[in-house]
Amino acid sequence: MDFKDQPDQQSTDELDLLLPSIIDARARSKPETIFCAFLEVTNAKDGLTVASYGNFANAVNKCAWWIEETIRLGDGSEIKTLGYLGPPDIRHVFSELTLLEDAVAVDSELYSWSPCFARNDHCDILLTASDSPELRPTVSSLLSERKLQAFTLENIGHWIGQAKSPEYPFLATLRNDASRPFVILQTSGSTERWISMRRSLQRLLANDPIFGPSSLLPSPKLAAEIHQLTLCKSAILPVSVLEPLSWVPEYLEGLRKLELVIWCGSAFSFLVVPETIRALVPINACYGATELSPFITQVES
Repeated sequence: MDFKDQPDQQSTDELDLLLPSIIDARARSKPETIFCAFLEVTNAKDGLTVASYGNFANAVNKCAWWIEETIRLGDGSEIKTLGYLGPPDIRHVFSELTLLEDAVAVDSELYSWSPCFARNDHCDILLTASDSPELRPTVSSLLSERKLQAFTLENIGHWIGQAKSPEYPFLATLRNDASRPFVILQTSGSTERWISMRRSLQRLLANDPIFGPSSLLPSPKLAAEIHQLTLCKSAILPVSVLEPLSWVPEYLEGLRKLELVIWCGSAFSFLVVPETIRALVPINACYGATELSPFITQVES
């Protein structure tokens, strides 16, 4: 299938493809199209790192080859479970897609970034972010408690915007592999309670921190700065950020340039807040829990 020759049929051609194949296909047809943008610094005014479909597909393929060549998961006769310990940045996203590709040969599972699951007997291999030195004592403690293979996952710059990597062969489709699980996500890293879930190959929803590194805490000021960027067309914010943002006239007025605002988390303290925002920009609610994946509905009142 040559996506370059059929740009108008791209959405139809993608109906049977899984996410890695879709990203590869779009990287071939429109490599410069923006896939995502994120902060690597603490000041939004310093600009964003922009990743195209070409950049992101290359990161997934490069990581897939690295896992096959470095970690050597085996021939598929034994299930291996991988854990990632590090910031919940874009590496978390392409690592999941990488394991989806590698899972064609090996039923690999990726756990989320809290250290609690690395202490149980289900985690065989631990990936640690190379640019998070604060995690080294935790990793040393984990390795002293039980036998684990440990590898470091390089920083974002190593994967995004680098020399082109060959595509990792991935032939699975919705038609022949739709029901096979590929990943378990730990969704309560803060409480260390084992709340696990399985996602099938049909869906992968990744919610990352607001545009940037885990050290950058979301705040009304940061959100307002991001809203002023030309690239920003809409916003998804928890009430804990959106409500105090609405109390600052300058920040509130900044919402006017957006096409949509989505709020999530708890209810507003005052009903006047969403009504005030609605006067400037359409506002929708994001209901649901992490375990279920959120869905969006229009707020009527």
